[in-house]
Amino acid sequence: MFTPRWRLLAQGMFGVPVGSVIWILAIVLVARILVAVWTANVTATSPFSAEFVASWTRWDAEHYVLIAEQGYQSPTVSSEQLAFISRFPPLFSWAISLVHQASWLSAEASGIFLSNLFLFLSSLLIFRLGSLHLESAEVGYWSVLFLNLFPTSYFASSSYSEAMFLFALALYFYSLKIGRSYTGLSLTFATATLIRSVGVLLYPAHIYLFWKEEKKSWKTITGLLFPGCVFLAHLAYVHLWRDMPGYLESTEKFSIQVFSRFPFSETFNAFSFALDYPEQLQNPDFLYGVGYNALFMVAGTALTLYGLPKLFGAMNIFSITHVLFLSITGVMISGPRFFFVHLPIFLILAQLPSRLLKGMMAICFLVTLLVFSGRFVTGSWTF
Repeated sequence: MFTPRWRLLAQGMFGVPVGSVIWILAIVLVARILVAVWTANVTATSPFSAEFVASWTRWDAEHYVLIAEQGYQSPTVSSEQLAFISRFPPLFSWAISLVHQASWLSAEASGIFLSNLFLFLSSLLIFRLGSLHLESAEVGYWSVLFLNLFPTSYFASSSYSEAMFLFALALYFYSLKIGRSYTGLSLTFATATLIRSVGVLLYPAHIYLFWKEEKKSWKTITGLLFPGCVFLAHLAYVHLWRDMPGYLESTEKFSIQVFSRFPFSETFNAFSFALDYPEQLQNPDFLYGVGYNALFMVAGTALTLYGLPKLFGAMNIFSITHVLFLSITGVMISGPRFFFVHLPIFLILAQLPSRLLKGMMAICFLVTLLVFSGRFVTGSWTF
């Protein structure tokens, strides 16, 4: 019997059944359309107009687009901005440039298109992970829903690298679950570090998998070292070849420290300050500066610990590593944003025992997502 090409393609998308692909696509589209309509109303623009695209190309999105259009050595921007963009790994910007040159889309629209595309691909992989690990399509669907309604998933509607990075993480653990070689995992890991430098946090899990390999060979040793070499090669290019600071740039002018002294110290300080000055809970500067970060840290850490028996070794190691990293990073205004790429959290949320609880959380996520999206497109704040 003749099988349409689209059906063959769908069956080949990480082994997700055709019907599930359609449902997952529907979840992604409905969530993104709700965000688009809401933010178009907030900014009084027409959805998908040039003004609308510009409202979504803010903050770091401008830097990714700049690198895509002019590279790291642009004569039209200040030395301070060039120093800042030197901390941005190149892969997402390269992808923007490729789509821009191969289509009629502007560079800004190309970045938005890529973020939405990788959100969809990440949704497929997260669904598949739920199905493979727990043999439950329901867990897979709930994981996809929580991913797409997560309060900071609005970054997948902008030219940010989060969705692409999330896809690389999901691909790493999906490859592990279907028994891909250690070398294949290493290539995915190395790719993740070229999307976001925080990808190096996969190393404890990668070392654990190396330790579990029954037969150590030069091939597996190479697989262990290769991601680190790629990460260091990028840093060498930034510092030695381009003579740019990258993450070595002093942050004193921003009155922040890269790392706190103790894990969760800033979370504790935020709650302590709120108890002493409860009126600050109505202060947007406090909430968006440290308050929401403290809430995300507490909730994210609690879910990580709750989910330890529900996941598997390598993913648990990454989960703990990532949370500990976030807990010691100074003035983590980006904490809520970084939890969007905390892949295990969506699988954990999907395994909560009560459908009523999960439904209520999904509604709460959606409301918060719309509020945060509105602040992003108006330039009021971003995490």
